[in-house]
Amino acid sequence: MLAGWALALVLGCGDGTKPDTGDVSSTVTDTDTDTDTDTDTDTDSDTDADADTDTDSDTDTDTGTSAPLSFTATCAPDPVNVLRASCSIDAAEVADWEVVFTAGADSLVFPVEALQAGDVPVWGLLADTRWTWSVHPVGRSGESSGDFLTGPLPEGARAEFVLSGVASFDFFGFSFGCDGATLMLVADTRGRVRWYEDFAPLTGAPVFGRMVRGFRDTGEGSWLVTVGGEWIFEIGFDGTVRRRLSLRDGDFDQPIHHDLGSWNGLLYAVFAEEVEGPEGAPMIVDGLYVWDEEGTRHTIHLADVVSLEPPSGPVGGYWTPWFGFGVWDHTHTNAITVDPEGNATLSIHSQDSLIQLRADPTSADFGSLSWTAVGGSSRAFTSTLDEGPSSFASGFAGQHHVEVLPDGRYSLFDNRSQPSSRVLVLDIDPEGGLWTIEEEYVLDALCPGQSSGFFVESGALVATCANMRTLFEYSAGGGPLAWTAEASCARGLSLAEPFIYRAQPVQLLP
Repeated sequence: MLAGWALALVLGCGDGTKPDTGDVSSTVTDTDTDTDTDTDTDTDSDTDADADTDTDSDTDTDTGTSAPLSFTATCAPDPVNVLRASCSIDAAEVADWEVVFTAGADSLVFPVEALQAGDVPVWGLLADTRWTWSVHPVGRSGESSGDFLTGPLPEGARAEFVLSGVASFDFFGFSFGCDGATLMLVADTRGRVRWYEDFAPLTGAPVFGRMVRGFRDTGEGSWLVTVGGEWIFEIGFDGTVRRRLSLRDGDFDQPIHHDLGSWNGLLYAVFAEEVEGPEGAPMIVDGLYVWDEEGTRHTIHLADVVSLEPPSGPVGGYWTPWFGFGVWDHTHTNAITVDPEGNATLSIHSQDSLIQLRADPTSADFGSLSWTAVGGSSRAFTSTLDEGPSSFASGFAGQHHVEVLPDGRYSLFDNRSQPSSRVLVLDIDPEGGLWTIEEEYVLDALCPGQSSGFFVESGALVATCANMRTLFEYSAGGGPLAWTAEASCARGLSLAEPFIYRAQPVQLLP
């Protein structure tokens, strides 16, 4: 934290009453026949040496917007989720629309194209806040407006933050929970919860502790989320469940690991499975499920492409509830990123390694191993790439969150190779046979588990130290610390899980 300029924000406290729906409807038949006739007869009598005879006689017959549109519109809070709402429009003809919500300095604009009648979802509201809404057709006269009061956040979503500095981005998503529940949340960088999803109603079972550990912004207005190793959801920011896969329903047959990915309409999920290793040793060796747009599942088993000898990694631990004691967690794949060519790069935690697989199921070499980069001490893996020369400390260990960057390089959260954790930028050159550390961002903390590093549009790095429950923004190019946010539960509520896993910057609003 940067001393002397911390601000504590407590969010979501309410009296538990139902939201006031206020004025939620209006009927508009606009008869405005704006007949403004501009009679400007400005006659320029310029008498300088030139022979300017300009006699500008502008006769403006502007009649304002096009013909008025008759319509009705109503907006009301969502009955289940207090940070969402819905607006219903019924018009005499098809039009483009703007739905606007304002509360003080906060303003949300939801554009709608080519709609005559239907519902418009709204999200990103604030709890316990009176919002004024308006609906108007674009390029046509007329407006419908009203207001309502949102209700209090559910207890599980009542996060609070201690902030310092000013962020260069607007929103971040993370899994979090208070008083026994674990939810998916999005907060703004002012420390206010702006979106949440409680997965208990969607799974039909309690969701708590570490059950929400893998999630990804799709870039298409939705999150991919794993819950308890048994469910995969794609949930829209508007609350629509776009996809639901379940182990219980037979959509897959092995528990889902830490991370998810998407590319070209495909959904990727890392899974764990027990295999028989050398001399009958029980081992957990992971794999990759790939679902195409038709719902067909394709599978890569890492046991077919990586070395199993000698069995290594921790025994039991994370997967004990699934596979029991005495099983080697040989790979512990904790991150996936998919590049524009359909190559999946995986972080293999137990072997301090990165590997890349061909992961396009339409490719003839689907599932083949492209390269291996060992950053620390691996008992079973052999690196096919050498570490190139660098001015930074060499290697990586206990790593999490690998991410392919727009320029083709990779970011990697190096948890434990140095006294303080760091985020690295790697150039990986399979043709040259090298991987090289080109940049580093050092956190003033050791973050042994999970954690992440994402670059935002400004070029700044946003890193999460999971065990500190803190986000850090470092200025572009390795500059100074610009912003921090430390999360906890609102006063009187206990943490459901004492970590923040891989908080991710996200563009929440249209």
